[in-house]
Amino acid sequence: MSDKPFFEPLSARDAWFLYAERPETPLDIGTVYVFEGQSQVPGGRGALGVEETVRERIHLVPRYRQCIHRVPFNLAHPERTRALLIIDTGPGYKSDEAREGWNRNALNTAAKFETEGLGRLAGGSVEMRTSTHRNAEGLARAARGMLTQKDARVISSLPEVKVPALVLVGANDTPFLNASSYMTAKIPGAKQVIIPNAGHAANIDQPEAFNAAVLGFLAETGLA
Repeated sequence: MSDKPFFEPLSARDAWFLYAERPETPLDIGTVYVFEGQSQVPGGRGALGVEETVRERIHLVPRYRQCIHRVPFNLAHPERTRALLIIDTGPGYKSDEAREGWNRNALNTAAKFETEGLGRLAGGSVEMRTSTHRNAEGLARAARGMLTQKDARVISSLPEVKVPALVLVGANDTPFLNASSYMTAKIPGAKQVIIPNAGHAANIDQPEAFNAAVLGFLAETGLA
């Protein structure tokens, strides 16, 4: 058996982060790696080998994504969350049947983007009609990977929210009015604002009223 360690020693940078970083003081915001030349580790693939490795394994990405369970930021990092702006949205579903119905609609949306392309946006709501995209592939992937829901973690976590929360919805955003009221009732101390004459994109329909509501909330909570 070799007496050499299996892992290389930590760099000075990594050792410092390991020592100094705390949940309330995150230090490593981003990292950039530059690969060049030959590998410094026996058996390594070097700079060109990195490209080869990515090419060999890129087909696994869709399967990898299926294994990921997204965790809302305030649940994954409550120490980094000072307030919540919950705008024209809902908390998900406790019922598996209801969630499956939502997911069917999301997948149907993805399929329409794949067959109709960007033309699908023309007949949509104002935020869809005014958006700019190079192609519909990303929209279809977003519908499949982001719009679909996995479980009831969000709706179940509402009573545990410990930061100020603004729940904002357009008065004409009928599908989300009840969801907005539900979240306001479940989140301790949450404030609800209903913007008159606004739909699902309240910030576009009534920008002045929207900005006043958000800025007022930030001022009230000392975050402005």
